Amino acid sequence: MVAGHLSDLKAGKSNGLRAIYVEMPSEEDWSDELVKNARTECWVDLWIPAGQEGFVTMVERLGVEVHQRMRRN
Repeated sequence: MVAGHLSDLKAGKSNGLRAIYVEMPSEEDWSDELVKNARTECWVDLWIPAGQEGFVTMVERLGVEVHQRMRRN
């Protein structure tokens, strides 16, 4: 499961799914403490931090070769 909302991923993990979080600061308004809990309680299997290329970084980390034209200019 891939999502930009930690609560969705927590629910997915509790139902046996593997979870990838693509951090989008404009989508989540969580305190630092809640984010820390999500990390330490392993709500996600792969965390793509803000400031990276989101879904492009995700597929690269999953082993997919990304061509230059797929990157932001």
